Amino acid sequence: MVQLKNKVCLIGGRGQVVLDSANSLLSKNILSKIILIEKNIEVVKKFNNITYHYSIKKFENILKKLEELNINKVLIIGYVELPKFNQINFNIKSKIFLTKNYFLNNESNQTKILKKFLLSKNIHLLSPTKYLNELLINPFDEIKVKNFDKYKESLLSNMNNLKKISSINIGQSLIMNGDRILALESYQGTNKLLELFNNNKSFSELIFVKFKKINQINELDFPVIGPETIKKLIKIKIKAMVLFKNKTLIVDKINCIKLLKKNNINLIVL
Repeated sequence: MVQLKNKVCLIGGRGQVVLDSANSLLSKNILSKIILIEKNIEVVKKFNNITYHYSIKKFENILKKLEELNINKVLIIGYVELPKFNQINFNIKSKIFLTKNYFLNNESNQTKILKKFLLSKNIHLLSPTKYLNELLINPFDEIKVKNFDKYKESLLSNMNNLKKISSINIGQSLIMNGDRILALESYQGTNKLLELFNNNKSFSELIFVKFKKINQINELDFPVIGPETIKKLIKIKIKAMVLFKNKTLIVDKINCIKLLKKNNINLIVL
């Protein structure tokens, strides 16, 4: 079989971002197959004839399927619940490679090692910044409502602190009140961060900031935001959301913009 040089295999987890990504690749005529490693009903409904299902625990089977399909370009997207390392089925050679290097490094270096490991299997990971450009946030998406300039200035005055926070590789978001940083996302994710403010009565100028961690690998861990997160931001009375140009994917982008406008939330894009 001649290798399909321009075709992409989408490896997807949970969330609408997988469906949006599949539609985007299809519109460019480069979507070949989809491998789901989490349940995703909407993707199956539309792309059942080109979709395969594998547990992440059967990692070697995924590699074998990619080899069988003769496709080495892979785009990984969506939420995945990772099992413990000893629950994943690696062959002996792969396990030796990963156990020797993987656990002796921090999160950023771990993703680099995983990327290097996949490359050793002739699997080239693709970046969303190149293949899903229409889903990226851009300055023309900005929404300017009440106190836009004030909230933007609060963020700009904290840029040095934000750079320091992104360098510690814990989370991808934080919440400010005016120019004061109140809380950072932990390894538990954005939802846990927002739950801290569910009964908010003390803060009237909340700003939500989503960012990429320093040295974060685009191909394996790219920031994503969608309608469900925005609904939670509305619930806690956020006044502004800050995103960074070409560094966040927006799921169901049109609906997200409508939600922000309807609820008078500034969207600041830096």
